[in-house]
Amino acid sequence: LRREAAELAAAHGIPFIDLFGPVIDCFARVLGMQPTQEYSSYERSDQNYFSFCRAVEYALEHDDGANPSGWVHADVVILGLSRVGKSPLSVYMSTLGLKVANYPLCPGVELPDELSKVDRRRVFGLLVDAEVLVQYRRARSKRLGTVAKGYDDASTIYEEIEQVKEILKKKRFTAVDATGMSVASISSKIMRYLAERFGELNLDDPFKPVKKYTSISAELDELA
Repeated sequence: LRREAAELAAAHGIPFIDLFGPVIDCFARVLGMQPTQEYSSYERSDQNYFSFCRAVEYALEHDDGANPSGWVHADVVILGLSRVGKSPLSVYMSTLGLKVANYPLCPGVELPDELSKVDRRRVFGLLVDAEVLVQYRRARSKRLGTVAKGYDDASTIYEEIEQVKEILKKKRFTAVDATGMSVASISSKIMRYLAERFGELNLDDPFKPVKKYTSISAELDELA
């Protein structure tokens, strides 16, 4: 394709800049492999693609405690105080094919009855160090201009975190310390728990490699 594009540009007097060529050549040198000169090394599986879309749709429909009656169908239910990162994590995990719901914990407020219908092994509580959560909330308070009394107060946040720990312990939900972790890292941690508890996840991948191609990760493993 690069050659054809270059020839076509030359034939019409159009400047041609090869952006991908140097990158591909670099991969070829590092991996010790030559490009196949073929495109479409990935093909879409419509069935898996629709499953992927349904997972994302589920996450959006069950964000921030919405539609609790649907939690029974969730692969994961994430609990946590305000600003611990429940929504970003839910959406990220949904792009991996998991149906994820999340619910905001409010100390003093009883958990929804619907949560008792969910396998506790699928329920995870996100925790963040108090100092970090104070910073997150104060940043939000500054951005919004006005928030509830005590929302960004350090002593109040310390108390909230301790209450959440008690809730998770009492209900035997899995606590996940998300302090300083990226969304991808938290997701990987939760998925490891799921794999240990329920076996291979077999997530739906909307883009499956064509069998004749070997994954780059496998090639790197061979070179290691």
